[in-house]
Amino acid sequence: MHTAIDIHTHIVPYDLPASAGRTAQALWPQVVAGQSCQHRNVVIDGKVFRTVTEECWSVERRLEHMGSTGIGRQVLSPMPELLSYWLPTEDALVLCRHVNDAIAGMVAQKPQNFSALGCVPLQDPELAARELERLMAIGTFRGVEIGTNINGTAIGDRRFEVFYAAAEALDAALFVHPLHPVGVERLVGPPALVQLLAFPGETALSVASLITGGVLERHPKLRIAISHGGGGFALTLPRLAFGWKHINIKPGGRSPVEPAETKPLARLAERLNAKVNLIPHNPADPLPYQPSPVERVELFREILESKGVHAFVRKPRGRDILAACGQLAARGSVGAEYL
Repeated sequence: MHTAIDIHTHIVPYDLPASAGRTAQALWPQVVAGQSCQHRNVVIDGKVFRTVTEECWSVERRLEHMGSTGIGRQVLSPMPELLSYWLPTEDALVLCRHVNDAIAGMVAQKPQNFSALGCVPLQDPELAARELERLMAIGTFRGVEIGTNINGTAIGDRRFEVFYAAAEALDAALFVHPLHPVGVERLVGPPALVQLLAFPGETALSVASLITGGVLERHPKLRIAISHGGGGFALTLPRLAFGWKHINIKPGGRSPVEPAETKPLARLAERLNAKVNLIPHNPADPLPYQPSPVERVELFREILESKGVHAFVRKPRGRDILAACGQLAARGSVGAEYL
């Protein structure tokens, strides 16, 4: 029996509707025939963005692949480029609903194997909050996937307050995925470096914004998972903790920072499996201890397994670690129905 849960699995619908409203056809994402019936091309702005296989839309093919890799349940979410924050709001809503319908349809075929994370037009936070309420009322969705930035605005920005308030009230899970990262213009080498180098930095900035923007303090019950094991944030966390305590970076301007002010960082460290000792390891060295990546994975396993949760790291890449381990641990034993 396969019991592993993979929370990072994207879908692409077999097709997408024609361009809606004010969006030019060229900018509207399309899914067209590929070189074979097992492949289709995602086309954006007249260029092939990605060629995808039928596991992206076929439940039968996806289940075959899950069986071959020991996965019992997948949490389905949109290909991030389909979040389409750059489209006019009304058009983005049309696209989001089409993608969400495709995800709901896949879950309906095999609810014992799939859970759903949808998408909402976060370029309009109030509309996104209302759409999240609609999705959660359906009963199929456990939350939504969001990008690390919304058209260049960090997700920790105050403008998204109404959305986070709705997510917390609805107990909706948020899955954060890098999207259009900063620093791409400084990469030297093949296109794949965007995923390898820019994504970790982009993710680290987005997670930091949730702290420095006060989102986690205002919404302590918010359920957030960070894709790609938190990106580069685990390495950034000790520096941020040091600055929080000694360099007056806390919003509000108090300095020196009281010991209680490290709580947001300690809580996030738990969520991100970056179990950092905020008390200096050596009194002469003010920098906190930072576990190695291998130590972080082992700490993550220990925390979850102590709570009766099967800790699974996807192979062969083994890069997608559930980030919300603090939230999971607080809930106790967590099974396949968590998300």
